[in-house]
Amino acid sequence: MEPIRIVVADDHAVFRMALRALLQAESGMAVVGEAATGEAAVEAALSLRPDVVLMDLSMPGCGGLAATRTITTATGARVLVLSVCPEHECLLPALAAGASGYLAKSAAADELVPLVRRVARGEVGLSSSGVRTLVGAATAAHDGTGRGRARGSASRTARARAGG
Repeated sequence: MEPIRIVVADDHAVFRMALRALLQAESGMAVVGEAATGEAAVEAALSLRPDVVLMDLSMPGCGGLAATRTITTATGARVLVLSVCPEHECLLPALAAGASGYLAKSAAADELVPLVRRVARGEVGLSSSGVRTLVGAATAAHDGTGRGRARGSASRTARARAGG
């Protein structure tokens, strides 16, 4: 079986090096390239034809969202976003740009490899907090509040306690 071919796109060299070491230690995974800008990520995806691109959203140049959009439309690569941006702010824009998954950089290291494998298989790769964010967004869209049921319930409880 061929290894999962991965490009790591992040503007921090030390973070790229750590990801490379973590992923190369896994059987069935090969880091085939790295990129420090959005344009370099697109170039690497076009030339190296990886299965998965790990993409930071805060990339110099065209940025991670634009690079994700280009990579997913121009290649067969799937994008797993790794970002410091909170999921409640950046998950939906990343998915709308074509990302197959999202993981906060603050997540536990042992969450990354299973998500890479899931995304490589063509599945959606989200942490449990990412799933909660997505469910909250779907609930908000369904109930029409724009806030999500969990937040709405908390607001109603607070109003009830305050007598409002």
